[in-house]
Amino acid sequence: MRRTLGGSLVAIGVVIVAGGLFGYVSTRRFVDRAARGEGTVARVEIEDDSGDGGTSFRPVVQFRTASGARVEFKSRQASNPAAYGEGDAVTVLYEPGAPDRAEIEGFWSLWFPTLLCGLIGAVFGAVFVAVGAVVLLAPLFRRPAPHGLP
Repeated sequence: MRRTLGGSLVAIGVVIVAGGLFGYVSTRRFVDRAARGEGTVARVEIEDDSGDGGTSFRPVVQFRTASGARVEFKSRQASNPAAYGEGDAVTVLYEPGAPDRAEIEGFWSLWFPTLLCGLIGAVFGAVFVAVGAVVLLAPLFRRPAPHGLP
């Protein structure tokens, strides 16, 4: 039972850390291969945060690709208060072969979700790995009881 619990916690910790690393690598690759364009915030959509009754504001951006195609996308990052207003000029990063896969160039929209997941993953991953290792290794350090004692 202990080996199963310890092994499970180690495995969960490794998966969480791997998820954070995957997020970093994915964002880094997107930034490295992305084309840049100038866009405008067409509107800001108001979203109700389920559960806590709060409100988030998500920018919807329009831009033109290098070939002149018009593209509109919703940013992945919503915020409160609103980070952008209607009519704001923004720099857009987009995949040349798939311009609908775009994001506003900026720390919050590109890196904050990855950083948050990575930090949470590192903390929980480290805790799960540590607890799992303790559970797995504890029997190795247990002293045998003297004869006649449990």
